[in-house]
Amino acid sequence: MSFSEILAEQFTLLSLVGHLSFGLTALSLAMKDMLLLRVLGVASGLFGVGYNYLVPGGPLWLVIFWLGVFLAIHLWRIIEIVAERRAIRFSDEEQELHATVFRGFDAVEFMRLLNAAERPTFSPNEILLEEGVIAPKLFVIIDGEAEIKRGELVIATVGPGSAIGEISFLHDQPTTARVSAVSTVRCLAFPVAKLRRLLSSRPSMRLSLTALLSGDLARKLTAGSTGPGGER
Repeated sequence: MSFSEILAEQFTLLSLVGHLSFGLTALSLAMKDMLLLRVLGVASGLFGVGYNYLVPGGPLWLVIFWLGVFLAIHLWRIIEIVAERRAIRFSDEEQELHATVFRGFDAVEFMRLLNAAERPTFSPNEILLEEGVIAPKLFVIIDGEAEIKRGELVIATVGPGSAIGEISFLHDQPTTARVSAVSTVRCLAFPVAKLRRLLSSRPSMRLSLTALLSGDLARKLTAGSTGPGGER
């Protein structure tokens, strides 16, 4: 069989349906949004069912049966996700946080984060995090400013959107600086053990949070000539 004949065989209308099914599966795996991933999974399954029903020598009922199972799972999860998203109600402040600091999370993931968080307020000069400890909590500042000091040296001043305790959370090592409030500071505070349990079963959330914290840390390390910031 010549190359042109092989090529023609691979690009019949029916074979294109099969290629489209696999292509949609591959595309779905690249999706961060779980709803879009599931929708593409349904589309892939439908094309797959059509291909395996019409394929020469078919229908291939074994393949069609399992594609039907996958379709049912995708549809079930779509219903769950839509129901979860309809039930979500964010305050104006939470919407702003989602649109800025936590934009890497979808609405359901962000709500799960909020449900895991405490919301402490620190007065001026109050300590958020001591030096030389394994941080029991990961903080994200909502409002106000905090000062980061190593010994008596002020390393940086951080404000809304900045994380405190990220090195300790990411690497499970003691902090190397003390963080105290300059003004009244409001935070989201995530107990580390609770947050890790949440992330352990949700890889996409873990990747999003790691990216958020790594980006915040990189900004602190490159900001100005005062040296690294954060809780170090």
